[in-house]
Amino acid sequence: MNKSVDILEVIVQQLLEDDRLVKMLIARLVEGMETRSEPTIEKWLTVNEAAKYLNISSYTIYIMVREGTLPASRLGSLSSRKPALRFQLSKLNAWMEAGGVRDPVNKQV
Repeated sequence: MNKSVDILEVIVQQLLEDDRLVKMLIARLVEGMETRSEPTIEKWLTVNEAAKYLNISSYTIYIMVREGTLPASRLGSLSSRKPALRFQLSKLNAWMEAGGVRDPVNKQV
């Protein structure tokens, strides 16, 4: 028999024999569940939302994405003349902290 299975059986047997251990285990499990946080879902912005956030026009957004100076993700067809673009808020913030428009960023589109 597997060593970990043997250990688990010993623990279960001890729990069955001592209610105090069960209460301690339940309290620890509840405490662990309360401190566990939900995963955060990052906010993605549309072209208009990104333009409003950066206080520039949506036309400027498209130009900057085409030039490769603004980090963006493309949705849909690669051959589209005006693709659906989305911007991660964290990447826009990092881009701004790095100084905004300087050199082309790693093109993702």
